[in-house]
Amino acid sequence: MPGLGGFGLVQRLKGIARLRDTPVVFVTGLATIENRERAFALGAADFIEKPFDIREFAARIRSAVTRTASTACTDIATPVES
Repeated sequence: MPGLGGFGLVQRLKGIARLRDTPVVFVTGLATIENRERAFALGAADFIEKPFDIREFAARIRSAVTRTASTACTDIATPVES
């Protein structure tokens, strides 16, 4: 998507109902506090600064996916009142 940065992409993803709960992890070398705040305000699951240790990267991705899966299971198990 030419001309569309990470923030714009996440805004689009979060606007699509079936993709809204997809975990998004920002990976960037531009790790200012403003970028971190903006990423989390848009619904990021995590924010990883470059350069990174591959073991930490893998752990953070696993954590984001696990949290999302856990939330999905909770949502399914929650009774809907009529």
